Amino acid sequence: MTETPKISVIICTHNRATLLVDCVDSLINQTINKNRFEIIIVDNNSTDNTEAVAKEFVKNSINIKYLREKTIGYSAPRNCGWKQASGDIIAFIDDDEIAAPNWLESIEKDFQIEEKPDIIGGIYEIKYDETPPDWFTDSMGGTNKNRPKGLLNQRQDCYLAGGNIAFKKEVLGNLNGFSNDFDMKDGFLMMGEDTDLCQRAKNAGFKLYYNPGIVIYHRMNSNNYDIEKRKERAKKMGMTARFIFGRKPFFSHYFKYLTYFSMIVADFFIDIFSKKLTTKSVLLKEKIAYRKGYFEMDKKLGGK
Repeated sequence: MTETPKISVIICTHNRATLLVDCVDSLINQTINKNRFEIIIVDNNSTDNTEAVAKEFVKNSINIKYLREKTIGYSAPRNCGWKQASGDIIAFIDDDEIAAPNWLESIEKDFQIEEKPDIIGGIYEIKYDETPPDWFTDSMGGTNKNRPKGLLNQRQDCYLAGGNIAFKKEVLGNLNGFSNDFDMKDGFLMMGEDTDLCQRAKNAGFKLYYNPGIVIYHRMNSNNYDIEKRKERAKKMGMTARFIFGRKPFFSHYFKYLTYFSMIVADFFIDIFSKKLTTKSVLLKEKIAYRKGYFEMDKKLGGK
């Protein structure tokens, strides 16, 4: 490379070599010059042929690096990647995503706008690898398209999705990166490292900026349509919300118990009388799982 790259793109991957190929290909073909960015593949202790696939990319490209992180988790591979990055801007994309051709160009431009953001995020569009069931909608796999462009610091939803987010490297350093609370512990892996970091960034006074023109395509397949997997993810989201944001006020907290009970009853009757799943019934099941996760984490934390 003839110059130090401006942007370092981090892809953390675990046992998804086939998906990784398409993700990297979408980055290789970006609209900005290859000398402007580097790609860092962080293999999170994969047991498939991820290493061979990644090293083939390294052999054939001037701006791709391969790293291996043995600690399984959401935070450890991300921290491994950005700490060894050369760029002033650190962009993260997941291995089951495909970047729009102008993804990096849009990120680079937005760091130069008048608002001078410290962290930038964009939207998830859907790419269907398999035909979805009738109950599945785009909103179940994408991001809120009605969210307005601009700074988020004064908004309650001041959070950016970790599969389409970019930081000034100095901000990651100032915040000590992603918390190790989101790495594997005793066989359990909690999600939410991106939400946690956005919350800490907001509290520290860094500017978070959202632009729906920064686009990645999130791939949908049978895993996304598996009801049990969706419920497990919703449960972890509930645990994350309780862990990061703390306990709700007293009346609100106990009102949720009543809501939780009512929803379980509703779910029971749906299973008895509904001949097939609907969008509403699946969302209800996810809400119940979310509350279950919230209460389980509340119990773990002693209700404090």
